[in-house]
This record gives sequence, C-alpha cells and structure tokens, in this order.
Amino acid sequence: MARILSELGRATIIGQQTVGAAHSVTLKRVNSQFVMQVPIGLTTGPVTRTDFEGVGVEPHIEVPSHAALTTARKLALKAIDPGKTETDIAWDLHERQAPAWPTDEMMRDRADIIGTYDGREIFVENGQLIYRWLNRYSLALTPIGGGLFAVQGEQDYRFRIVRENGKVFGVRRELRDGNSSFHGRSE
Repeated sequence: MARILSELGRATIIGQQTVGAAHSVTLKRVNSQFVMQVPIGLTTGPVTRTDFEGVGVEPHIEVPSHAALTTARKLALKAIDPGKTETDIAWDLHERQAPAWPTDEMMRDRADIIGTYDGREIFVENGQLIYRWLNRYSLALTPIGGGLFAVQGEQDYRFRIVRENGKVFGVRRELRDGNSSFHGRSE
C-alpha cells in the first residue's frame, strides 16, 4: 500500500527502506514432513508497473523505524500550523504520545503525587486525580508519562513530579514557554 500511495503521489513515506517482499506466497504441504512455498501473487506499481521484490519501498524521509511515527507527527503538526515553533511541537507531542492505557509507572506517579504543595492540593475524588489551588480552583490531572501530568482545560502548563532519592519532595509547574515554578511538598 505504501508503495502504491507513494507512486500516486498521495503519501509521504517516512522511515527506513523496506526489505522488498513483494511476491505473495502460500505454504502447500508436500507430505507429513515437508511444505513448500508457492508464489500466488505479484504486486506492481500503478505508475511504474514494476514490483519491489528485493528492492523495497524507499522512504521520502529516511529516519530509523522507531522514530518514524514521531517524525510523522511533527511534520503533521507543522503542516497544520506552519507558525508552530519546535518548542510548541515538542509540547504538543508529549500528550499525543501518552499511552492509551496507564502504565505501571504512570499509576505509581498518580499515587505518589497526592499531597499538599505550597497551598496547592492534589487528591483523588470519585476516581479522578484533582488539582486544587487556594481551595477554590479545581482541575483534573491526567498522567502522561515520565512524571508529567496534563491539566484539564489547560494547554499552557503541566505538572511534573520532582523526586529526590525516590521520594516526591515537590511538583514543578512547567509552562509552554519554558518557564517553570517549583512548589515544595508541605506534608
């Protein structure tokens, strides 16, 4: 599919060149001890009318395969808003790359962050992690990995757990512009 979309100019291929297994095969049993692979199909490009067996699909943007999704997301964010800075793109990627289900680390962070920090309280209410400031301003927190928490309705700041010798001794409010403020644990 990637090869066909690439030839038609309908996709930008990001990653590493593929191996080039373009010929479909099926296994046919010869007897109780042997099977053989039998070719059953050939994939050719709609424009070049050639196949990519042994050649592979060449990417437009070559990056290691483990970096392909992040690279594609960065390019998509830049295409949607060409004015985005690298800092804004990195900020936006944090949340988009959070796992769909909480990891064990995220669940530990969620439990560890509960406490009071310079007039700010973080607690669980009805199963939801809540951040409350000055006993009047409450927002939900969602762990997004690496000790980082997204704040409901806020795109300009997040909270990060600050640990020393494995213990939480504060939280850092990290702003999109790169500034931050530290709030020490009160209990």
